[in-house]
Amino acid sequence: MHAGVLIVDDALEIRAASDRFLHDFGCTFADIEGIELTELVAASDRRTLVSLDRAFSQASITRIDLGALLEVGEVQHLARLLIERRGARWHAFVECIDGPNNLVFELVQDARRWSTVLESSSEGLLFLDVEARITDHNARALELLDLRSGRGVLVGEEALIMAQLPALLADEVYAGLLACVDATLTGTNHAAALELHGRKLEFDGRPLFMPTRGLTGYVIALRDVTDRHQAEAARLASQREAIAHQAAVITAQQAAIRALSAPRIPITKHLSVVPLVGEIDRERMAEITHELLEGLARAGTRAVILDITGVPQLDEGAIAGLLGASRALRMIGVRALLTGVSPNMAQLLASSDFSTRELEVRATLEDAIASIVRKS
Repeated sequence: MHAGVLIVDDALEIRAASDRFLHDFGCTFADIEGIELTELVAASDRRTLVSLDRAFSQASITRIDLGALLEVGEVQHLARLLIERRGARWHAFVECIDGPNNLVFELVQDARRWSTVLESSSEGLLFLDVEARITDHNARALELLDLRSGRGVLVGEEALIMAQLPALLADEVYAGLLACVDATLTGTNHAAALELHGRKLEFDGRPLFMPTRGLTGYVIALRDVTDRHQAEAARLASQREAIAHQAAVITAQQAAIRALSAPRIPITKHLSVVPLVGEIDRERMAEITHELLEGLARAGTRAVILDITGVPQLDEGAIAGLLGASRALRMIGVRALLTGVSPNMAQLLASSDFSTRELEVRATLEDAIASIVRKS
């Protein structure tokens, strides 16, 4: 017989063992007599321990067939464990399947490799059958779900296996996640972003199909992207701060340029020259006028020369601004003269509503100064 045999009583304590079992595990009967069958299962094989505990808790169970990692002392074997009820005792048949060229062993090894991949994944993974019952999961899924019982105690993995996921997510806290699960259970791929327990998660749910069997279940992946969201938020905040700083710098530079492009140069106690440089429009002329009114009033100036030699061109808004400045200056008793008019500007002024009665024009700065000196 290729399988070892153990005789186990109702307390699951070992009462007899075949020579094949003792040979395979390199032990004597004294080494295992009276110990519980479950103590032969390696501590690392938690799933077998859970399965045995669940099976033996059912009064009607008479047969258990599963793969298990068994160990006696320092000897370990991957084995098929077939347990049957025969009369008043349990008979456990132990067939070691970790020998060379054993197909069953290769399949189990593949399953164990899959378990390693499952547990090492940074994503929380849940596998469901067609009735939405959890058939497999990893520890990361438990961590992200943070499922708790009515007493606030964390739900362990043994409570999740074969439990219906929608029923576990009945609490309002999981409303967003439950909606994603329900969308996946319709048989279509579903991806969404959601928030759970203060963490940002990405949900990816997919139905599983086999060519000959059709729908066989569902797989759900949960990715924690909180750190990525925080980094992106920090980047955007830094970007907004940099843009705001740049805007403040530009505003300050523009103010400085405007101040420099229209300086007030005193010639005498009662005469000042204001050379205008750069583009002039109605808005900028209003700002210059405001500054001039305050400065000239404080200085007691009686005449001001607006020199536009440094202005490349004028438009209707600039002309209106110059006329408005002249009117405002007259109201505080300041005479205004305009110099630096180019031939192109002269044509534009002549074709507009510009009036030399409102704003005197002189050919040069020297002419304007001489005119003011003569009248004074």
